[in-house]
Amino acid sequence: MNTPSFFIVISLLTCNAISQTNITHNYISNPGFEDNIAGKQVISGPSQLRIGRLPATFWYQPANGTPDYYNSDSSHYFLPGQLNSSLLVPKAEEGKCRMSIIAYAGKGWYKNLYSEYIQSQLKISLDSGKQYQLRFFLYFDSLSGFTASNFGALFTPDSIRSHRPNAFRKKPQAILQNDSALTVPGKWNEINLKFTSDGFHQFITVGSFEYNEMCPCERKRNFGRKTELQKFAYYHLDNLSLTRLPDSLQNNEKKTEPNPILCHRKISKRRFAARFKKTSLITLYATAVYGGAYLIYLNQKGKK
Repeated sequence: MNTPSFFIVISLLTCNAISQTNITHNYISNPGFEDNIAGKQVISGPSQLRIGRLPATFWYQPANGTPDYYNSDSSHYFLPGQLNSSLLVPKAEEGKCRMSIIAYAGKGWYKNLYSEYIQSQLKISLDSGKQYQLRFFLYFDSLSGFTASNFGALFTPDSIRSHRPNAFRKKPQAILQNDSALTVPGKWNEINLKFTSDGFHQFITVGSFEYNEMCPCERKRNFGRKTELQKFAYYHLDNLSLTRLPDSLQNNEKKTEPNPILCHRKISKRRFAARFKKTSLITLYATAVYGGAYLIYLNQKGKK
């Protein structure tokens, strides 16, 4: 056997195996939040009043808004002013852990401002121009008094941080809008979002985003039981998955350049139409009167 050829074949097979692994591989670490640094039942992490690490390993709090972490079937709500709440948090979609965030605030001094996010570094950076699928489970809490929109994931090359609890004014690549999962409470919904990576991103930030100077939409809801959550839109997250679409499903359509001749014709027609619109009836009438008077003048001058 030719030794160089043997190594070339092995290298090609290895590269192909790595490529296939990247396609089916989940880019997100600790996707179900099951691994945690607490080791016991917790309702909110040590980063509650500061930006930093959350109890779930590999996950961080990127802004001053404080996400809640629940790791038991018997976890109680972390409600402001009600630390010993008897209300149980909905069980996780799978396992025992879930992350919960306030996506929108509809009342109080933080109205239209406050929003919480979770962030993690991806195992592998995204390839620019490639298509990916983000899957996660979302639960709209029935105690919420408002709903949110523009819910999704923002991918960035570097970690983003803010010392304010305000909503991030960025447009996420993977976004969920006008979906029943955001407005119908009481059940876990599987969300699947496809997107094209616009850069070599290494971080994912999940939450409700504000962009184009538009706040996430709000809608008042009526509930029988009053809690502090009636001021907010409260959502639970579980089992996140990020995978690259296979090459056979990648959108490889090439953009065709417009025909320069046809393009020139269209421009010419537009210019003619624009010029014609500027020519008013009054202008045409004045031109006709002036031309008629000039002809009469020439006729009289000829007779003399």
